[in-house]
Amino acid sequence: MGKYADDARAKGLVPIICTPIPRVPKERVTGPATQAGGYRAWATEVAQEKKVPLIDLEALILKRYLNLTPDQIKEKYFSTADNTHTSEPGARLNAEAVTEGIKGLSDVPLRSFLKDASARS
Repeated sequence: MGKYADDARAKGLVPIICTPIPRVPKERVTGPATQAGGYRAWATEVAQEKKVPLIDLEALILKRYLNLTPDQIKEKYFSTADNTHTSEPGARLNAEAVTEGIKGLSDVPLRSFLKDASARS
């Protein structure tokens, strides 16, 4: 991941690192919970080391799951095949989290390409 950030910068691009989206939680989401360690921690460490903007998708998405049970989350946002791959509504929710994350970053040119939902036709 660090190499990707370095390569992007070498080409004049602005890299952004995102934490992975969460799988179906094992318990009801009752607060801003995130999993310790794992890929989320790794992405955060690389972003800090490389001084690259970070979008914490895990935290942004879990915030949207607040007060939902695992069964409700699975039914509404995930494929019936497993607890990892999302359905179309789940993909839309994840895309909204990416947009929210980009809007929360400073000094990222990509922000200028986002439109308010009210501006859509």
